[in-house]
Amino acid sequence: SLLAGRAPRGRSAALCRGLAVLAWFPAGRLVGFSVLGGLIGVLGRQLSLSVRASGWMLLILAIMMVAIALDVLGFMPQRLSRVRDRVSAFVFSRLKPGHERISLTVFGALTFFLPCGFTQTVQILALASGGFWQGAALLGVFALGTMPVLTIMGVTANRASKAGAETVARVMGSIIFMMAISQFHNGWKLAGFPTLWGAQTSEAAQGSYERGTYVVRIQVQGTEYQPARTRVPLGRPVKILVEGSEARGCMRSFVIPKYNIRTELTGPETVVEFTPTQLGAVPFTCAMGMGDGLIEVVPEQSLLPS
Repeated sequence: SLLAGRAPRGRSAALCRGLAVLAWFPAGRLVGFSVLGGLIGVLGRQLSLSVRASGWMLLILAIMMVAIALDVLGFMPQRLSRVRDRVSAFVFSRLKPGHERISLTVFGALTFFLPCGFTQTVQILALASGGFWQGAALLGVFALGTMPVLTIMGVTANRASKAGAETVARVMGSIIFMMAISQFHNGWKLAGFPTLWGAQTSEAAQGSYERGTYVVRIQVQGTEYQPARTRVPLGRPVKILVEGSEARGCMRSFVIPKYNIRTELTGPETVVEFTPTQLGAVPFTCAMGMGDGLIEVVPEQSLLPS
């Protein structure tokens, strides 16, 4: 009837009106996320967060994601559950008749501040972007991309039986918990702690001396580094030549947390220089801690030809 130009009637009309009202929530979410993401980008440009500070933020977010997973799985302490229910009841009681559009728009924008690990991961990326338009684009695209998922989840939750809803909750809680573990590992690396798993199991490569500097070459391939592990001499200037023409997303940043080094891979080959001051493992990664690489600092004589 809409295609024929006639107004829908009865249940169809009510359904259309309901969908039209509900559309204000994602609209508010999209606008709110874009504007607030831009402001975070500007804030990040002023703050210039260190590598380790970014890592600690990811660790905190991982702990929050664990709390969310426990809540979804039904393991949240009863006292905290009551507080959550009271806050939810207060928020949704504001949806008064006649003010649905304004309320839903505002609530959609305010979901920016919900303790969601996925959202906060993108917020950290926006914080590191260093500009209004970069931050706005990151959060705007995130809000737009999550709209279909949120819609499907909402429809499924409304139509599913109690047993079905519990199954969905268990699956979602488990996924969030696994994401939290991965997030914790990423933050752990950025905070400068030893890598828990990954590059240390690969075979170590060696570089070569060029005019008194030890030079190693590393290539970024997707979310991996080749080689993922390399040896360098203690106390000798080291030059890392990073080939990042295939790098995408956060992999376009090359980070050595221990020496607070963060370099953007802006060309076919980017030079990273530092002088190792201690023996042992020096992890390197991307801006979000997703990549796994390891520099092994060894005595210089062990790298000299026998």
